[in-house]
Amino acid sequence: MAYLITQDTKRNIKVKKTTVTQLEQMVDHVYTAINGGTIEYAPAPNSTYVYYEFNSMISYGTDLASYGKFRLVYGPDTNNLTSIATDDVNYIAHFGGTNTNTTRKQKDTVPIKLVFIIPAWQGTKYLVLQGLDDSEGAGDYYINGIRAEAKYPEEDDADDLFDPFVIVYSY
Repeated sequence: MAYLITQDTKRNIKVKKTTVTQLEQMVDHVYTAINGGTIEYAPAPNSTYVYYEFNSMISYGTDLASYGKFRLVYGPDTNNLTSIATDDVNYIAHFGGTNTNTTRKQKDTVPIKLVFIIPAWQGTKYLVLQGLDDSEGAGDYYINGIRAEAKYPEEDDADDLFDPFVIVYSY
C-alpha cells in the first residue's frame, strides 16, 4: 500500500556534529551529559512530536558484564534539566549485561543509534543525552570511538575517534 503525502512531515530539521579529541569514559553510577548529545531545539508550530537521534560508537570494557545506560532529558537550559516522563519511561536505553556468568566478554565496539520520540512543546529547550556506567566495577564503557585495546593486535595502538552527531526534527 502506498500513501501520498502532500506536505513535508519533517519540519525544523536540525543537525549538530561534535568534533571529539579523545574517547569519553562513562562515569560509574552517575548520569552525566554525553559529549555531542546536547542540542538546543524549538519545534515547529503545531507539531505533535519531536524526533531525536544520536549517532556514535561505544567501546565496551575488557571484562565481563559491562553495562551502560543512556537517558534523554530536557530543560530550559543545561543546568535545569528534568525527566521527560516519570522514571524516564520510554527515554532510557541499556547496553550490555550484569551477570558475569552469562554475559560474554565484551571487548567489542558497537555503532549506536539512539532514537527518542518526544511530545512537542512550545518555545526552545535543550535536549541532553546522559549516560552512566553501571557495571559494578566489572567493566568500562567508552563512547565516541574505538579503544586501542579493542582493535586487532597488528593495528596501531591509538584510539580511533568518532565524531558524534544529533538529528532533531518536529512533525
